[in-house]
Amino acid sequence: MLKITVSDWILSRSESFKEILSNLRDHKLNTKNSFSRVREKHRDYESKIREHDARIREMEGLIEQMNMIEEVIPIKIRKAKKKSKKKR
Repeated sequence: MLKITVSDWILSRSESFKEILSNLRDHKLNTKNSFSRVREKHRDYESKIREHDARIREMEGLIEQMNMIEEVIPIKIRKAKKKSKKKR
């Protein structure tokens, strides 16, 4: 048991061990921040999808109301008459 304690003490005094722990801590923080950003973007996309869905349902309701009120009257497009050239 004494050997483990002495080895832990020597290891904790080691500069490379301290550097490894520092790198591990930085890695954990970076990973946490990355997942937070991904989660935030995911929430943004979900909110945009909900907005678009609500708009689409609103437009569908308006179209259904228009169809129930009266049928759409077809619009006739007439060609413009050609102007005749005057002789001088």
